[in-house]
Amino acid sequence: MNQAGTRTAAAGQHTLGDVGREINRRIRRLLGRHRSVGVGQAVQVGIGAHLAAGNAWNGIVHAAGLAVHRESGVVFASDPLAHCVYRLRFDPDRPRAYVIEAIFGERSKHEWADTAGFNNPRGLALDLRGDLWIADTGNHRVIRLDSAITRERADAPDAIVGQIDQHHRLPGCAADRLCAPANVAVGPDGALWIADTENHRVLAFAAPTLERAAARADLVLGQSDFTTCQRGRGAAALDEPSSVCVSQSGAVWIGDSGNLRVVRHDAGARSAAGQAANGVLGAPHPSSAGAGGWTDRTFGYNEFIAIDHEGCLWLSDPDGHRVMWWEHAALKPDGAPADGIADRVEPAGSGRADDLATLSWPAGLAPAGDGAILVADAGNGRLVRFALV
Repeated sequence: MNQAGTRTAAAGQHTLGDVGREINRRIRRLLGRHRSVGVGQAVQVGIGAHLAAGNAWNGIVHAAGLAVHRESGVVFASDPLAHCVYRLRFDPDRPRAYVIEAIFGERSKHEWADTAGFNNPRGLALDLRGDLWIADTGNHRVIRLDSAITRERADAPDAIVGQIDQHHRLPGCAADRLCAPANVAVGPDGALWIADTENHRVLAFAAPTLERAAARADLVLGQSDFTTCQRGRGAAALDEPSSVCVSQSGAVWIGDSGNLRVVRHDAGARSAAGQAANGVLGAPHPSSAGAGGWTDRTFGYNEFIAIDHEGCLWLSDPDGHRVMWWEHAALKPDGAPADGIADRVEPAGSGRADDLATLSWPAGLAPAGDGAILVADAGNGRLVRFALV
C-alpha cells in the first residue's frame, strides 16, 4: 500500500468488516495467475552468479512469507490466497528444484478458515527447536506447529498467541490480543516478536511466557501501553508495522510500513515499553516518516524485511518491484542509501536480462544457511535466490 491507499479505523474502533477488507486488499496486491500445486510436485528456484533467478515455477504463485531451516535447507512458504503453508525440500535429482513435501492448512478458497485451518497466513519464523510460527493474519492470531521439519499434518496448532483458544478469532487490543498480525520473528534468545499490524505496534513474548496458555506480551513497541493502539508518527510510534526481524545481537528491526520506513531498536527485548527507536532507514531521522518514492534512500509500503547472520538488512519493496539491502545495517547513519538494489535479475545461463527476469511484487525474504537469501517473487510466481559476490 502507498500513502494514498485505504486506511482502517484505529484500534478500539475496528469492525470485522474493516479488518477483513484491509486484509483482502493486501492479499489482492499479490494477485496473478493462480496455479494449484500438490505434494510431490517440484518448484523451480534460480541459482546463478551475482543475483540469480530461475524460470517461473509451477506452483505457489502467491507465496508471501518464507522461512528456511538453516541446517536442513527445508523451506516453508505461506500462500495467503490458498490459506495454507507449504514445506519444500531441495530435490538433488532435479536441477534448481524444490519438491513440496507437505501442505499445512486446507488449501481452501474460503475467506474464513475452520478451527484447524488458516485465514490469509503471511509471515513465518522458525524457532530454535525447529518449530514453525505462523502469522495467521485473518484469524488475528499467531500459531505454532511443533516439529514442522518432519510432521505431515497440522490438524490443530500446538500453541496459539492472540486468542484464548482455537475456536476464537476476533481482533482485540490488549496484551493477549492481536489485530491482523502480518509477521513474526524469533530472536536468538527464543523470544517471539509479532508485528501486530492493525494495532500499530510490535509485541514481544519471552520464551518462558510462550509456555503459558493465553500468553500475555512482555513488551510493546510503538505504543505506551498494551491497551493503546493508535497509529502515529515519531521515534516511539508506528503506523501499520507489517514486518519484524531480529539480528544476532538482539537488535530489533521493524518495517514501519505506514510511515514508509524501517526503524531499529538496539536494546531489543531489553527495551522499555514505548521506547524510541535508535535508528531509521527510509527517513532522515527516527522522529520523521519517510518520503516514499523509489530512490536508493526511500521506498514504498514495505511488507517484508530480513536480516542475515552478517548483519545485512534486506527489504522487499513490492510497489517498486525491487529488493534493497544495507550491509552492516546497524552501523549505518539514519536515512543511509542502500548498498544495493535489484529490480531485475539475470536468468541463470542466459547471459541477458529480459522481461521474465524483472522482479514483480517481491514479498517474503529468508536467509539461507549458505549466506544467500531467498525471495518470493510473487508476481512472477517463482523463488529467486540472491547471492552477493
